[in-house]
Amino acid sequence: MVQQYITNASILLLCVFGHYLASMVRADRPMRDGKLRQMLVGIFFGLAGMFLVWAAILVEGPVRMDLRSIAVLIATMLGGWSSSLIAALFISVARFWQGGFYYASIVGVVSTFVIALGNILILRRGPPLRPSTWALGYFFTYVSIFLTYASVLRDAATLLNVMFYYTLVSLPTVCLCYILHMQLMRMNTLYDEVHYNEEKYRLLFQSAHDMAFLFSVKDGKPERYLEVNEAVIRFMGITREKVLAGSPADIYDSDFLAFEDDTEYQCALRGEQHIFEWSLAAGDGRFIPVEISGRVFRLRGELVCFAVARDISLRKESESRLIEANRMLEKLSTSDGLTGINNRRGMDLYYRMFWEQSVQYSQSIAIALIDIDCFKIYNDTYGHIAGDQCLKRIAGVLEQHAAHENGIAARFGGEEFILVLPDSGMERAFQAAVSIRKTVEEEAIPNVRSMVMGVVTLSIGVATCYPAEAGIEREELLKKADAALYMAKQSGRNRVMAWDQGAAPAIRQEGETGVNS
Repeated sequence: MVQQYITNASILLLCVFGHYLASMVRADRPMRDGKLRQMLVGIFFGLAGMFLVWAAILVEGPVRMDLRSIAVLIATMLGGWSSSLIAALFISVARFWQGGFYYASIVGVVSTFVIALGNILILRRGPPLRPSTWALGYFFTYVSIFLTYASVLRDAATLLNVMFYYTLVSLPTVCLCYILHMQLMRMNTLYDEVHYNEEKYRLLFQSAHDMAFLFSVKDGKPERYLEVNEAVIRFMGITREKVLAGSPADIYDSDFLAFEDDTEYQCALRGEQHIFEWSLAAGDGRFIPVEISGRVFRLRGELVCFAVARDISLRKESESRLIEANRMLEKLSTSDGLTGINNRRGMDLYYRMFWEQSVQYSQSIAIALIDIDCFKIYNDTYGHIAGDQCLKRIAGVLEQHAAHENGIAARFGGEEFILVLPDSGMERAFQAAVSIRKTVEEEAIPNVRSMVMGVVTLSIGVATCYPAEAGIEREELLKKADAALYMAKQSGRNRVMAWDQGAAPAIRQEGETGVNS
């Protein structure tokens, strides 16, 4: 009897597992959750019921017991009403085939269909996966079997004995089938989730606009490709097979390949995500600047790196244009629109920088204020267009001399200019001013109505000091240079006058070797 019990239970458990295999069919095929699957469940349990009829357990005398009713119950719970009726039909055929058409066979067939219809009604009132639905279905099945045996067996003792064995065999079998079904469905759900996530992430990986690389890492260096997306294929211009057959090291700029010496990459080896700029070799041989976000981790015991590379060549080009535009804007904001040399703002910036440098290194600094003699008369005589050309020529002379002295020239306003000469003492600054005056005079720019001479001339005032020792401010040195310029103009123009740091008065005139005059 024990062997027959095991046979009955095994048949039902195998059918439950067969149902699980049917549920494993992919969702893109019509069998999943469709009529075909329900028919298959009915056939599974119908065949199981037929085997159970033939493998009935001999209980007492000619009385036999089997679990065909449990096959109908499980078919109903797993497949629905169509599976239930198909299983009942198979079992009825087996019952008539085995016992022929007589009273017990007819009662057994009627009982099978009653159990099928009753469980269908129970299933309509409760979810098939709920334990209470299975318990209610088992109770209805048990009562139906009791009434079936009661109508056939007249002996109460025999009836009780048969129902005892039926309970002993059917209840554990139903419980085992329910537990197996729930575990298999949980496995099926997990399998579906894994398959869905795999497809989802593969779709995301392949459809990403940025280049995605997955490659193994050995000794701190890329070893071989594990996977790349379509963006990489387009970037490299070759087939996927050729990409995967190559080495990740082949596409990196060799100047940046020393992973083991890169402390930032070591951060990635510790599991930290790092973003850095890189250079990748495209299919046409060009190295393209990219921004890479990478993370190194272990996959099935192997050290791998997942890196996403974004082409930033357009961004780099935009940044370069922006830097150039800012440089041009800065230049425009510090340049005089007419002469092209520094304007007053540019002079202030350089003057402040040179002054701080002189204070820091205890150096001298020189200022030369320059005024074009009789420039209003020049404009009245030759017009403003010619005046502008005159200013440009003089600015060119000043810029050339300022560059020679490592200083800067600037337009101070109107017809006035200024030179700022760092690390320049009085003698050097004075001689530079004299050279400028003579150069402009030699240019022989006509000014026939000038009160000085028949060409354009300059009056220049020079002032120098040691900011770290003098204890004066920048504006005060400008005032000293302005005072020297005023004296040059008052003394007849076309000359250089200088104020030197020391006891007042300390005025020097062109042609003199001393300071006081």
